Amino acid sequence: MTLDAVSVLLAAASPVFLLVGALGLVRLPGVFNRMHSTTEATTLGASSALLAAALHFRSGASLTAVLAILFLFATAPVGAHLISRAAFEEDMKPPQNQKIGDS
Repeated sequence: MTLDAVSVLLAAASPVFLLVGALGLVRLPGVFNRMHSTTEATTLGASSALLAAALHFRSGASLTAVLAILFLFATAPVGAHLISRAAFEEDMKPPQNQKIGDS
């Protein structure tokens, strides 16, 4: 498998991860489930797109893409923690015995 094929696979995987994150935001109950879904999916989606760009261009853009991925992996958990802490401070409880799609 060549690097071009790998970059195409990564570029194709990126919107799939982003779509799963968007569906999780719409369908999952509670702020904690939604936060987890969007944080994980968007981190993987953006990282896949950046890796695909780094493999495709194979120049100075590769270093920029790797630095952006490192920045993303460093800041996404911090943002999720701040959201969960704010929800906890507002006494938002995780949903109990609630099925996905129920409001």
